[in-house]
Amino acid sequence: MSDIAATFAADERVEATVRSTMRVPAIQFNHEIVDIVESSALSDGYKALRMTSGAMHDACRLSKVVATGMIFVPSRSGISHHEDEWTAPEQLEAGANLLCKSLLKLAGRCDR
Repeated sequence: MSDIAATFAADERVEATVRSTMRVPAIQFNHEIVDIVESSALSDGYKALRMTSGAMHDACRLSKVVATGMIFVPSRSGISHHEDEWTAPEQLEAGANLLCKSLLKLAGRCDR
């Protein structure tokens, strides 16, 4: 990150200092849940991308006591965790359907 700050600072002829104030290790979610979410997405014709999230979601805390995974839906311009975040209703519906299908698979009630 300091290389990026140094590049921008040089371009703008200003000084920049980067100081780390917090370091949080990545959380590995339950592989079975992640695999089920991914296979459910692909079987319904959606793209699937395994991602690392820098946000400290509740799921990160819960993953220490219960099998956990996350489903992300695309937001306009990739903006997340900001007041300008916006996701199309059809993307929200697709995410909700994916959640439902994944839960049914986990419950053993859906075989596809």
